Amino acid sequence: MLKRGLRLLRTHPVLVTFLIGMVCGAGNVIMIEVGGLAGHNAAGILPLLASGHRTAGQINVTQGAFLMLIEAAGNLLGFGILFAGVAAVAVAIRRVLRRAKSEQVS
Repeated sequence: MLKRGLRLLRTHPVLVTFLIGMVCGAGNVIMIEVGGLAGHNAAGILPLLASGHRTAGQINVTQGAFLMLIEAAGNLLGFGILFAGVAAVAVAIRRVLRRAKSEQVS
């Protein structure tokens, strides 16, 4: 499994880092929502739906689901693009340097 993952990283580094970024974005959404339910921050959407919470009843279920969808999609896409952007720059620099080195040899 590890060899296959490393081979995939070597052949498709931007895609792999995009997927890693999406996993980090999903972790971020989970941390925000769990922290919101625990009362540590006010950024979560789930506390707005939870009965018995101090902010309960401010939005209905449909609004909450739509906000959760936007939050999750934004975090997944944002983290994925940020991670993949760094990998794309690294791949571009590596290719330019490899091309310059091959032109010097020829």
